[in-house]
Amino acid sequence: MNTRNNLSSSKMNHAINPFFDLPRGNPSFYPSYFFDYLVVIDFEATCELQNSDDYEHEIIQFPAILVDVARQQVVDEFNYYCKPSKQPVLSNFCTQLTGIAQETVDNSSEFPEVLKAFNKWLRKHQLGTTYTFSFVVDGSCDMGKFLHTQCLISQVKYPYYAHHWINIRHTYSNLYKVKWVSIQIASH
Repeated sequence: MNTRNNLSSSKMNHAINPFFDLPRGNPSFYPSYFFDYLVVIDFEATCELQNSDDYEHEIIQFPAILVDVARQQVVDEFNYYCKPSKQPVLSNFCTQLTGIAQETVDNSSEFPEVLKAFNKWLRKHQLGTTYTFSFVVDGSCDMGKFLHTQCLISQVKYPYYAHHWINIRHTYSNLYKVKWVSIQIASH
């Protein structure tokens, strides 16, 4: 039984936004009962300088860090590269933007194998069984677009645990009452 997390049903309504009712100030004063762990993900995906509307981004880097909420510290990291199948050759723009070399993806496993390794990593840490967790992403593209599209391309089932996540960009905007700004990349 998980003794670290005693989440009442009345608090579950706000579980996806852990800062919903909390006062501004030092995060160390925030209660840590929402989740035992946070899994921070920031996929890198294939891209062009000008992506067409029907461009299918493929995940080329699958990084995650595991944060112990109570201790406020990173306890493990997961970082795999993926070999793209639809766009096997990275554009110069993609290489410059992500810093990922063609040789790196050429020598990597395909996405289904990387997803299996990630699931094993989650199980190793007993996430979703003994301990509660949530994904944290910067915007909805990582889980809502990149992971979803990659699962379709790879013909693998979208993971049950990836239907909900904390959008840190949205949470930050709400907490500090600021609008987020999209950064445009200037072409040379």
